[in-house]
Amino acid sequence: MKCWVCGKEGADCTRDIEADYKLFFEIPTRQLVENEHQRVYCKKCYAETMKQLRQENELFTQLKRKRTFEHAIDKMERQQINFAEYEEAIKTIEKYNFENDGKFDSSEEIMAAIVLIYNHYHIKPQTKIGCYQVDFMLPDDFVILEIDGIHHKLKKGYDSERDRNIKEKLGDKWQIIRIPTELIDEDVTKLPKAIEKVLDYRDTHKVNWRSL
Repeated sequence: MKCWVCGKEGADCTRDIEADYKLFFEIPTRQLVENEHQRVYCKKCYAETMKQLRQENELFTQLKRKRTFEHAIDKMERQQINFAEYEEAIKTIEKYNFENDGKFDSSEEIMAAIVLIYNHYHIKPQTKIGCYQVDFMLPDDFVILEIDGIHHKLKKGYDSERDRNIKEKLGDKWQIIRIPTELIDEDVTKLPKAIEKVLDYRDTHKVNWRSL
C-alpha cells in the first residue's frame, strides 16, 4: 500500500486514532490490519507525523491554558476587582498556571486561587487523596475546597459519598467546603469570608453566600 504522506509503496504503519484524540503522545507503531478506510504510512513518515502531532497538541494545550487564565481575569474585571491590589497574586498564579498543566480545571478555580493567594492562604491545587483528586487542599486550615460546576447538581449522592470517604482518609478535623461556580462568578472576593464562617461552625457545610 502507498504511504499517505510520500506516496511510496510498502507502507505498513497506521495510527491509533483513538489514542491520538486522547492525546496519548507516545504511540507505538503497529502493523497495518488492511483497511481501506485508514491512512497508512512508511516508518519515516509515521515518525514525522507523530512528532508534528505532539508539537501541535502541546501548542494547543498551552493556548487552552492561557485562554482559561485570560477568561478568569476577564471575569474578575467584570467584578471590578482592584487589580493594583491583586497584581502580585495574579502574576503568581499566572506563572504557576503556565508551568503546571492540569492544575486548574476551570476559570473559576483560577479566580479562587488568586483570591486565596491574595489572602495568604497556603493552597495545594489538584491534590490526590486516595483515589480522589480535590480542587484545593488548604493544609494549614484543614480544609478541602471544591469549586463545583453545574454538573455537580446532578451528582449529589456521589459527591456526598466521596466527601465521606475523603474525611475518613484525612480525619475528623478536616472540613470539606463546596462552593458553586455561580457564586465565584458572582463575587469571588467573598470566598475567604465563606471559608472563615465555615471554620467557625465546623458542624455545618452550609453557608449563605449572599448574607456575607
